[in-house]
Amino acid sequence: MRVLESNVFVVFRENPVHTDSVINCLREIYSKNQDCYVLLVSESVNFELSKDLGCGIVKAQALAKRLNLSEFSIRYIFESLCSNFHLQKIMLSLLNAKSISIVFLFQGNNREEIKLPQYAFFGEKKCVKASDNFEKFVVREPIFDSGILYCCFGEHFISQAIYSATSVKKYNPSIPIAIYTNRTDIAMEKQCFDIIIEGYHKESLERIFLNPKRMHSSKIISLTSTPFDKTLYIDTDSVCNGDLSEIFLLLRHFDFVFTNEDISEREYDENLKRTAPVRLISIQGRGLNAGVFGYSLSNNSKQFIEEWIKSFLIKAQKDPDSGSWQGVNDQAALNESKKTDITYATIPNYYYNATPRIWRELHAIGMLDRVKIFHAHWMHKYKWDGNNIYELLNYPEVTLTT
Repeated sequence: MRVLESNVFVVFRENPVHTDSVINCLREIYSKNQDCYVLLVSESVNFELSKDLGCGIVKAQALAKRLNLSEFSIRYIFESLCSNFHLQKIMLSLLNAKSISIVFLFQGNNREEIKLPQYAFFGEKKCVKASDNFEKFVVREPIFDSGILYCCFGEHFISQAIYSATSVKKYNPSIPIAIYTNRTDIAMEKQCFDIIIEGYHKESLERIFLNPKRMHSSKIISLTSTPFDKTLYIDTDSVCNGDLSEIFLLLRHFDFVFTNEDISEREYDENLKRTAPVRLISIQGRGLNAGVFGYSLSNNSKQFIEEWIKSFLIKAQKDPDSGSWQGVNDQAALNESKKTDITYATIPNYYYNATPRIWRELHAIGMLDRVKIFHAHWMHKYKWDGNNIYELLNYPEVTLTT
């Protein structure tokens, strides 16, 4: 197979093509283009990929929708991109890439063939695929204008992410959703993720973050691997209850959009078990919450994310045995990081990041039904469908707040 050098490869897989051919194609691309980004477009994503592919995956149906070709068949997209330069220009615009190669994997003459019909080169633009080298911060150029990013490792957290992403799609069907995970097999089985990025394996993360109790803080390493120019990051234990487009409008003017943190008191024993209900002092506080935030991939944003990661690692190395609730976590590192070189807006947590400890207060002032994102690690087990907002107040976990 002849592969030209490029920064971005878009690989179209026709459904009959065997997975082995896809794997061989991607390995050849990576062997000759170490610093490239590969987007695999497939009619079906319900197949297993080997662990070392490191490519983004998008369903052809989702791509067709973004190309305004939703009424056409998937086969029409394949054939048109082979012959129609206008569609190629749309593709280039969609991917926001200055150097791109389009690869087709198709079934022909009763045997599998690989066809590389055309290439388009418009200069250079560095793109980096995800790797297991943490010292080299992974910075990937965006391929979509805006979208939502999840990061999770392990089956438990991806179950949360599936529930959360499904709720996002209910209210925001046109916003693409990406997930950065080591469980691509589970993610590909569901219809709620448009782009799947294979991330670090759990063992590597535990070495990086020194303590398995801090695994939830691993999300910060996914931030610069976003496929979006403007990204809304959402924790997996969040549930959407409304339109989120306002955040992307703010990101046209700011590097970051943060939600604020409430002020509350918690009591824990030596085993970090709660010994008393959480006492709410104020709905809004001075700190920033790392559970829901937006960011654009400006140079200042990338530098800030690197400082955020370094701040966390320094804290973790100084106190390697402490748990995440003892001050060594991504949120503490966020609030301690210097923010003089970025612009950011703060949006209220009672709209975009409402935790259970403020729900009763919001209900008392008639604002519970205005919440757009609820944030509680146990919500997925109840499968709340969003129809009865006041049902949330009856969950037993809410009684642990005063």
